[in-house]
Amino acid sequence: MSSESPSRTNWTVYVDGLNFYSAVRSRPDTKWIDLRALAERLVPRGDITENVKYFTSQISSKAAEDPDAPKRQRVFIRAVRATGVEVLEGKFKVPDTWRPTSWK
Repeated sequence: MSSESPSRTNWTVYVDGLNFYSAVRSRPDTKWIDLRALAERLVPRGDITENVKYFTSQISSKAAEDPDAPKRQRVFIRAVRATGVEVLEGKFKVPDTWRPTSWK
C-alpha cells in the first residue's frame, strides 16, 4: 500500500470576458454570476482553482449601440474584480468607418 497522497492539480481558468459579457448582458438571471465559484465547479473534485483570469476590453462609446453600455460594463468589471478574479484589459480598436446601424 502506498503512503503517497493523490496528486492535486492547480488550475488557472481563463474567461473570454468580452464574449461572456455580450452573452449575459441582457439576462439578469446570469449577469451577476460568481465566476470564481463557477470555475471551482468546473475544476475536477480534489484539484485546486488557483487563478481565474477575465480577459476583456472596454466597450467603446464609438462602437456601442447604447450610449450607456460602457458605463454598465465598467460596473460589471468592478463586480468581477471584487470576487477576486484577475481582470486583464486590452484594447479594442474600432475602425473609423464603423457605426451602429440603429439605437435599440
